[in-house]
Amino acid sequence: MNIHAVREQATLAPLQSEARRAAAIRTPLALTLGLLAFLLANAFLLSAGPLYIALFAAQIAFYGVSFLAWLSPAFRKVKPAKLAYYFTFMNLSVILGFFRFLRGRQSATWEKARRTLEPAPGD
Repeated sequence: MNIHAVREQATLAPLQSEARRAAAIRTPLALTLGLLAFLLANAFLLSAGPLYIALFAAQIAFYGVSFLAWLSPAFRKVKPAKLAYYFTFMNLSVILGFFRFLRGRQSATWEKARRTLEPAPGD
């Protein structure tokens, strides 16, 4: 890489990081809201045919497995339940974080975690 490419990359870095930060905030929220819209749309389309009934049943089953995994840590050890639990938990966290941001109770920037010198449990 030559010096001109490095200089150009350094000049554009703040713009790129700002765009990445904005995309990192919008993308999970858009995905989460899309999933909620998909669930609501399927609920309204139940009378439209068996495909929508099957899709709605699959969504309800997925969220049901996630809820059971939330209730039972032992059930969370089953890989499909673990996947459903973490997927749902992360999407719920996006929604809750967005509402905290709207109320001014949470900033949209990351803060570096403080490191402790104590060893982690089990080390």
